[in-house]
Amino acid sequence: MPIWEIPVSAIVLPFTSNVAVTLGSGLTKLLTAVLLEESRLRPKPLVYMSHPEDLSENGPEHKRPKFNIRMLIPSERGIPFRHYLSAKGPEEFYRINCDILKYLRCKNAVEFLTLEEYVKRHLQQGGQGPLQASPQQTDGPR
Repeated sequence: MPIWEIPVSAIVLPFTSNVAVTLGSGLTKLLTAVLLEESRLRPKPLVYMSHPEDLSENGPEHKRPKFNIRMLIPSERGIPFRHYLSAKGPEEFYRINCDILKYLRCKNAVEFLTLEEYVKRHLQQGGQGPLQASPQQTDGPR
């Protein structure tokens, strides 16, 4: 079974649910608009990474620990301060993820694909380079 690596869209910050929760809906929508424009200008997919539990109001609690200066020191799990910034309740993760997905759904240049659909389309296009928009899509990737 092959392993597929699908890069997450990014401009300075990755387009992920943790970044969305850290920035909040407003700044994440701004990041999304910039990434959408980039995907229109350079035909490549817009990839948003979220965990399944981030799309449930009953997901895990991301409690914020008490701040400690050692949070700024990298460890085997990364830089603890980034987890501190995104520590929110499951309802907040759910709300912000839904806001971003609704925002994307309103854009004419967005098509939601499952991982299986993404890989199938990529292979149909020869499996080389980034995934291209469908031929009938003239205003950018969907």
